[in-house]
Amino acid sequence: MNYLKKLGKSLLYIIIPSILFTFILTLLNYFDIISYNSLNIIKYILFFISLFISSFIFGKFSNSKGWLEGIKYGLIIVIILLLFNYLVFNTPFNIKAIIYYLIILATSSIGSMLGINFKKN
Repeated sequence: MNYLKKLGKSLLYIIIPSILFTFILTLLNYFDIISYNSLNIIKYILFFISLFISSFIFGKFSNSKGWLEGIKYGLIIVIILLLFNYLVFNTPFNIKAIIYYLIILATSSIGSMLGINFKKN
């Protein structure tokens, strides 16, 4: 139960900023402040930054093996995104999606490893 609380808290650190940043970027694109191409790049960068921060926080809650906790956390994110993309939007599975999911796993693993090292004793 304690693990699920930690997981839920760290998932909030990725969901809330993603929604907030998406809203702000949509407004900036609507008023032609940023172009569509730069919008996609900024969207990915902000998602990976919020993923790194949330996995860093999740790593601070863990006891050992930050890489394993990061991979588990990344797999949860990947499963959520897979279900959302392929069941809701019915997007095809291609090599770009595999690379995207591998980057998610690597980012969450690195963030969790660094989070365990910065844990207060």
